Order: sequence, then structure tokens, then C-alpha cells
Amino acid sequence: MPRPGTPLSPFALEDAPPAALVSFRSGQLHGRGELAQRVASLTGWIEKSGRGRWLLQCEDAFASAVALLALVQAR
Repeated sequence: MPRPGTPLSPFALEDAPPAALVSFRSGQLHGRGELAQRVASLTGWIEKSGRGRWLLQCEDAFASAVALLALVQAR
């Protein structure tokens, strides 16, 4: 299992272009670049919020992936 602070790149198919599709639902497409951007943003918020226990609950698979990767990446 990755340690906290692990860069997103092992999870994000580093060689794939930012527009590479990672999720789609109800006609909404999400690319690798959007995933990386949202994870970075949420990681920053988590780091500012401080350490502690987090409960992850999302109804959307893309939001779940963003939140999970951000929690793994947060220091």
C-alpha cells in the first residue's frame, strides 16, 4: 500500500495524455488531467485541515477516486 505523500503519478498512467478518459457517467467525461487537478486541490485542503481520521463516502465513482487518492497522497 502506498505511503502518505506518495505522488499521484503511479496511479495516473503517467504516459497517458491529460485528456485520456478515466471516468464517464451520464454523458459526463473525466480525463486524467482533471483527475490529477482535483486530487491536487483536495490534497491541499486535507493537508490544511490537519491530521485525523477521515470517513470517505461518495455516491459518484469519480468523486470517490479523487477523495481516495487525495487521502493517500496527503502528508
